[in-house]
Amino acid sequence: MTRQRAIDALLRYDRHDLVVRLGHIWLDNLGKQRRYVQQYDPFTGEADAGAQGYGPTMLAALEYIAMLYGVVYRGERALLCACGGRDSTSYTQRIGERTIRLERKNGMMRAFLDGKAIYTGACGQCVEISMQGEVLSVKPIP
Repeated sequence: MTRQRAIDALLRYDRHDLVVRLGHIWLDNLGKQRRYVQQYDPFTGEADAGAQGYGPTMLAALEYIAMLYGVVYRGERALLCACGGRDSTSYTQRIGERTIRLERKNGMMRAFLDGKAIYTGACGQCVEISMQGEVLSVKPIP
């Protein structure tokens, strides 16, 4: 739960840049460990010998992936996050009757709300939108 709380706390202080840095570090370690456990050694990153398949760790991984390359729903708004890079991804989030899709390709991001293009720009940005598709803010992310 601490990993999930860290995201909310950092966003509350408008530090999406730190969420991205933490996400890269944490997901890299998770990839090396290849285990969803409750505890990781804070000094070495080694996975605890506990049971594999810890649900909150899986949920935290999904949230960090969304914070780096996808869509994060936050009440009446959504964050569209596209870390830099030349790789291609497509991320779709359904929220009730609404569908938000974020595509990353060749260093560019394109966002769609219910199939209608609402934003195009360079990767390395987090775009906050209303659920009506209005762009509320655009902030750089690493």
